[in-house]
Amino acid sequence: MHQKWLKVLFLLALCPGAYGQSLTKQELETLPAIKLAPRLLGEVGHLMIGVDRSNFPYDVKLFSRAYAPPTQYGLCVSDWITVNLESESAKIWSVSAGPKFGVVDSIYQYPSEEREKANEKICSELKDSNHFFPAPDWITAQRIVSYIDYLKGVGPFKGRKYSFDCTGSCNGIDGLAYLRAIELQNITGVSQIDCPEPPRGSYCYKIDLTGSPPGLFPRELRIYGRDNREATEVWRATLWIGQTLF
Repeated sequence: MHQKWLKVLFLLALCPGAYGQSLTKQELETLPAIKLAPRLLGEVGHLMIGVDRSNFPYDVKLFSRAYAPPTQYGLCVSDWITVNLESESAKIWSVSAGPKFGVVDSIYQYPSEEREKANEKICSELKDSNHFFPAPDWITAQRIVSYIDYLKGVGPFKGRKYSFDCTGSCNGIDGLAYLRAIELQNITGVSQIDCPEPPRGSYCYKIDLTGSPPGLFPRELRIYGRDNREATEVWRATLWIGQTLF
């Protein structure tokens, strides 16, 4: 079902005239998701259950009910549609879509029918996915969760060692403390990067971040590691912090 409506969304993106009814700026800012989504996206909009206006008037984000990804317990996924707007006129410029993922239980579980059904139930009952983070797919999302756990020394990774560097505007900042304070909802983007002289089975990622401390932007975390559930290993992490000029 989800692949089907994403194909519909792709057609909408190619044909702006196929969007739903035009809306005023006030309607975009105030209508509940159940009324806003169908008017913005037509039939596709009926799959949306919530709205995020944190970046209004530049965009409006709509999200679907969460569901369980296959064979990965502890994660839920929700499909998000971003409607980019012209801030003054509220005219629709473009539409994009992608999944976001949330952790609802330990991801370090082995397959069983009981765990599969329990995860499906948890995901189906969620009413909100605003705290979810973007990733290209559920396998990447699982790796990112385990890598972040490794860096923070939680779960099965307590006391693990790795190489760490903080570059950019790091003066006066405890880089490791900042790293351990990162929450998954701080993630704004994930992309795979090349691993320098990679050992077998390695996967390396660039992660874009937002969040505290305020006034610093952008933030970029690069993680170099190997994913193997509880045997996950991270050998290097680099954090770059830029400075916003006011």
